[in-house]
Amino acid sequence: MKRYILMVFLLCCMLALGGCKDKKKEFVKGDNELIHLTSTPKGGVETYEIYTMNIMIYVDGRVRIYASDFVRWFGNEEIPEVTFTISQEDVETIEQLIVSEDLYNLRENVGNKDNISGVVKHMTIYSANGTNTTGGISVSNRQFVRAYDRIEAIVREQLFLYADAIDEIQYEGYTIYSNRSVKLLDREGDILLDHEYINDVYSHSVEMEDEALYYTVIEFNKYGGEVLRDISFYATEEDMVLLTLHINEVFETNIGISTPISDNKLYIQQDSEEAANQLSEKIKSSFR
Repeated sequence: MKRYILMVFLLCCMLALGGCKDKKKEFVKGDNELIHLTSTPKGGVETYEIYTMNIMIYVDGRVRIYASDFVRWFGNEEIPEVTFTISQEDVETIEQLIVSEDLYNLRENVGNKDNISGVVKHMTIYSANGTNTTGGISVSNRQFVRAYDRIEAIVREQLFLYADAIDEIQYEGYTIYSNRSVKLLDREGDILLDHEYINDVYSHSVEMEDEALYYTVIEFNKYGGEVLRDISFYATEEDMVLLTLHINEVFETNIGISTPISDNKLYIQQDSEEAANQLSEKIKSSFR
């Protein structure tokens, strides 16, 4: 009797566990998004090369290619994107791949768990009943790789041109960023001080009876203050000390010092409050 009860109990447990298995999801095409592919390098590249490339494909054939998740965007404008349309035959090919490769049921992580560098790729499949995201780092899953490569091939030309443009913007911006500098030079063109000795930069105005005077003020640290004191010790209106300010290796303005400096601050007179603010921001943005 006990053995019979035990067998019934085990059978019930097996049936219960079988009933807990996830049912296979059916892909049903929705009305808007179809599939979203992403690709992000991880390790082995320069910082300016780390960003996510996105390919969003819609049911009606519209395609958006755009970059996101930059460690730092080095462009001066907003991040561009491209949009275009693929044929309905291409859309049907993608739908067939989703079904034939069973992408809607692929597990979340199909990447190589042992890798710490490589390319992280993901696909999000949009169904009328929900979504499924699958991918990982250095993916070798055949279903994933076959589908990803064939879908990417449909937009390869536009993707290549867009990626090339983004890489060029990033490289040129990074080059400027890495070479940024602020330097004070004397009459002979020798560097007296640079950004390493600057504590702060700000604008300052002095109200006079008939007018206001506007300045960009560079405040130096102790060492910088000593250099300013030494070079301005004998400065007068008749015998001014002349310096030049260079930002990012480009001449910015001349500076005349007509009185001794004892407060570590270099005052650069400007024509307006706006000009003083602009120069202050330009100097601060050029610190390493």
